[in-house]
Amino acid sequence: MPNLTIGVDFNKGETDIVGTGDESFCITRGEDVGRFVAAALDLEKWDEKLEMVGSRMTWNELIKLGKQVRERKFNIKRT
Repeated sequence: MPNLTIGVDFNKGETDIVGTGDESFCITRGEDVGRFVAAALDLEKWDEKLEMVGSRMTWNELIKLGKQVRERKFNIKRT
């Protein structure tokens, strides 16, 4: 799966988010979804509902992490 930039572009140091930035969201890597499905296929019995969740954070937390990793300020646009 190709990389997809949504909201925060770490290479350019730019963000374009809706709201205050305190709204939480969840990110799950495609590889993790594949591992989950493969593991589920090996289960002897499936519950009616199987769930998975990736990393949960807010946009502001993600921007802060990006600033630390890239060691630069980000141009933050909020709509």
